[in-house]
Amino acid sequence: MQLADQSVIELSNREILKLTGVQHIDIFETERIVLLTEQGTLEVQGVQLNITQLDLDAGVLQITGNIDALIYPQERHKHKHKKQSQQSFIQKMLS
Repeated sequence: MQLADQSVIELSNREILKLTGVQHIDIFETERIVLLTEQGTLEVQGVQLNITQLDLDAGVLQITGNIDALIYPQERHKHKHKKQSQQSFIQKMLS
């Protein structure tokens, strides 16, 4: 992995979140921020979330507020599971 492909998360006292490797912000709400990072989609959940620093050219983002959760959706796992389920269904229909 090259340094440019890294994503760093720094959380201080569950109130200040600093991220690198940020490419795009998809959703910005006071209780949820969804963004695309070098490592995939990241959802930040909390209360009174604010973006206090944003530099997409440098890939830097800072969020303040009461941060409750950081979630990387398991998109790859869901897709793989769905494919296996479809195969099982087809196999069941043919047997």
